[in-house]
This record gives sequence, C-alpha cells and structure tokens, in this order.
Amino acid sequence: MAICDAKSNFIYVDVGVNGRVSDGGVGANTSISQRIVNHTAGLPEDAKLPGSDKVLPFVFLADDAFPSQCHIMKPYPYQTQTTSEQIFSYRLSRGRRTVENGFGMLANRFRVFLAPINLPLEKADILVLACTALHSFLRTDEINQYSQSEGSLEIESVSDGIVAPGWVATKECRIAKTQGGASQCQH
Repeated sequence: MAICDAKSNFIYVDVGVNGRVSDGGVGANTSISQRIVNHTAGLPEDAKLPGSDKVLPFVFLADDAFPSQCHIMKPYPYQTQTTSEQIFSYRLSRGRRTVENGFGMLANRFRVFLAPINLPLEKADILVLACTALHSFLRTDEINQYSQSEGSLEIESVSDGIVAPGWVATKECRIAKTQGGASQCQH
C-alpha cells in the first residue's frame, strides 16, 4: 500500500502483505491506519476551506475498499449514486490518479516492476522500498530530469474544468502511440 502526495511522490509505503489480501484488509493492517484511528498520524489540524467558514479535516483519498473514517474520503456506493454523488465520486477518483501516476512512473523508470519479481520476499520488500524512496528523491531534484516531460500528466483547468489529458490515456491512444500514430492523440 502506498500514499502519494499531489505530485505523485510516495510519502508512505507499506510492503510485505500477500497480494491476495483485499485493499481494505491491507489498509487496515498498516501502521498509518492505526495512527489515523488513534490520532497520532501527525496530520494537520482541521482547517477552514479557502473562501469558506467550514472547518474540515485533512483527508486521504481512497477507493471504496477502505472504511469510512474522519480522515479518509471515498466514493459513494455505486449502486445508489445520485447525479451529484456521481460527479463527486468521479472527481475523487481523478484525485486518486496521483497514486496511479506514481506507480506508472515508478514502473517506467524501474523496469523490474513490469514483470514478476524473482527474488526472495525479504529482498523484494527491500527493492520496493528502495525504488519508491529513489522515485520520490529523484523527483525533488531541482533539475528534475527524472520527472516525466511537461504534458505527460493530465492537468485540469480550475476555471473551466477542461482536462488536458496526459500519459494516463485511453487504450486506443496508447495503441496508436505504439504504432506510430501519436498525432492522433491529444497530448
């Protein structure tokens, strides 16, 4: 399990759980989960939303496998969503893409993650922790040659809500790019 910041840097990684365990089961057994429940995670104090008098907690964006808690925001149940709940769930899932982008960049840079890792479990754990730390370290470098080129991550205009797609593109676009048809893609 991993937590990324808004720039797809890994800020928390917990490895070593069998892949057959559900996301919710993995999350519940991490040290950060226990610290969130016990209010010892070092999270910022609740604060007012910009331009509002509403005071809200800082939250982690999670998928529906995680439990509802004060500091965990997850989508509404899919079967009963109203239109406004669908919009909220969509926007929340877009926010969660920073983690997916982080894993995508990690696998692209450290190609060992593109196939099963043929190492003893203890060494695989060390490999994952080392690569996630290196990923985040390399992304903070001022020159930042490691980061993806400009336009590789999708960006949404706050003023009009228009999304400029990035490397997390449709399957058709990825296929077109691999077949030399990059001009067909809008990024």
